[in-house]
Amino acid sequence: MIYERRTHQILGLQCIGKTSDMAEYVNIFSLAIQQELKIEDIEFTDFYFEHGYKDPRGLNRILARLVRENER
Repeated sequence: MIYERRTHQILGLQCIGKTSDMAEYVNIFSLAIQQELKIEDIEFTDFYFEHGYKDPRGLNRILARLVRENER
């Protein structure tokens, strides 16, 4: 994930994987980039109780947690 360090605005994402949910994660990040959202906006968004998206181990939350940990 590429983001602006000062604002946490998401600028880009590149990923590869075999999970069947990969397309859904990429769609979320694509929309986030288009709408100029921040990492925190994605992390704390409720995705209609979809399994995986609310999962604390999900890609969105993992990336957001990594950003917070690296910003300390």
